[in-house]
Amino acid sequence: MKRLAIILSFLVLLLMPIALKQLFQLKKTLYIYMWSDYIKTDLIKEFEKKYDCLVIVDTYDSNESLLTKLQLGGAGYDIIFPSNYFLSLMAEKNLLLPIQKEKIPNLKYIDTQLLEKFALTPTRWAVPYMVSFSGIAWRTDRLEGAPTSWSLFGNPNLKGRMTMLNDPRETIGAALRFLGFSANSTNPDEIERARDKVLEWKPNLAKLESEQYKNGIASAEYLAAHAYNGDTLQLTQDSPHIGFCYPKEGSLVSFDYAAILNACNDEDLAHAFINFLHEPKVAAENTSFTMYRCVNTKSRDYLPKKLQTSKILFPEEDPENSFECIKPIGPARRDYLRAWDAIKS
Repeated sequence: MKRLAIILSFLVLLLMPIALKQLFQLKKTLYIYMWSDYIKTDLIKEFEKKYDCLVIVDTYDSNESLLTKLQLGGAGYDIIFPSNYFLSLMAEKNLLLPIQKEKIPNLKYIDTQLLEKFALTPTRWAVPYMVSFSGIAWRTDRLEGAPTSWSLFGNPNLKGRMTMLNDPRETIGAALRFLGFSANSTNPDEIERARDKVLEWKPNLAKLESEQYKNGIASAEYLAAHAYNGDTLQLTQDSPHIGFCYPKEGSLVSFDYAAILNACNDEDLAHAFINFLHEPKVAAENTSFTMYRCVNTKSRDYLPKKLQTSKILFPEEDPENSFECIKPIGPARRDYLRAWDAIKS
């Protein structure tokens, strides 16, 4: 009997991977590659139940990481969420499928006025998803007065207690704005001057990174951080000692889009997922979780009152704020990458 039990146990272990594989083969499966904490888990479960499918999510921390993985053959994904200034680059590399608008009726809720405000035109390659504004998060209980300028990162008194984003367009863009230039400059001299300004700030920085700064600000390991508005709003839910400002020289804004890869295994399911994200109540629930604003006109009506009036979530409505949308810069991208290599080395 013992021998029989051992044999049966062995067979179960042997057949289990096969059974799991068959489960994934029997159920429709959608593979998503996106920014971390960018969709509420309960919403994924809701979509899985509604469409009798599985959704597998992997995450990345920068547009550069996303593009590199795809170019190195990181196939198998169906939907990605690149920022607006990477869309044309990905389309040029033949990575994307055109969106079939008739399969996404919720496109009627897209906030076209917000897109027009930042001179973004409709694209056949993707659907706007979330918008993010970058600025400075700081510990209000440790710093005297609110920072008002990107020059904060040049303060040697805060050496080792600050971070900036691990993103060439965001960080070089902040330096460009500080110097009085466009964050989308294609002038090599201006890009070099911005590089040198970041190198001047770098000795004061603990690191360049785009994820762990949230924990650092929450614990007061870091006293100030180049940060995204949504990340900071998440932190303020648990801590009254975290502030956020948009520097006087101007801040940067970017829009993340939902795009379908040309290697997508189920185009109908991919379109259904994007349509699901733009159900107004779904979009509002997702914003309440991520603290990033969905580019959806109707979703604001379903947000908690506190978020509906948040100047961090809707900063463009404050006339004192100045923003520039990050845009594609063509061949000048090589100049930014060279400058970034020098900064990171």
